[in-house]
Amino acid sequence: MPHLKSHAAVPAIKEAVVLDLGDIGAQAAKLRLAAEARAQQIIAEAESKAAELIDAARGTGLEEGRAQGHAEGLKQGHEQGKAEALAQWQEQLQNLTDAWADAASRFDAHRAQLRREAHHAVLRFAVRMGEKLTHRVVEVDESVILDQVAAALDHVL
Repeated sequence: MPHLKSHAAVPAIKEAVVLDLGDIGAQAAKLRLAAEARAQQIIAEAESKAAELIDAARGTGLEEGRAQGHAEGLKQGHEQGKAEALAQWQEQLQNLTDAWADAASRFDAHRAQLRREAHHAVLRFAVRMGEKLTHRVVEVDESVILDQVAAALDHVL
């Protein structure tokens, strides 16, 4: 067995630890309880931090989702409204175009009728005027008079 010399014994005694297994067991239990308490504290802090992160992410996701949904809804609503308005205005424009075309057609027909009536009225006027001036019945070649009256009316009308 090794021996300690007296001059080396004093520092060795100061550093010596008495080993009592009961004390070691108690110290181990204290350390285990402290470690478990610290582990529970770390777990609780981690769960709290996770809940905070989840809440923040949920809030951010909700905000972003609402903003995106709002933007998409506005875009779809704008496109749908534009399409509906365009369809409505195209229908009204088509109705208006049809009405103008019908009015123009009636106007042209009425104008042609007025022109024919004016030709006949001027022809009758010319024949009567000739009779009044000559005090005789005027024989009329209608084709010659119609051509002359038509040429004169073209200048007037």
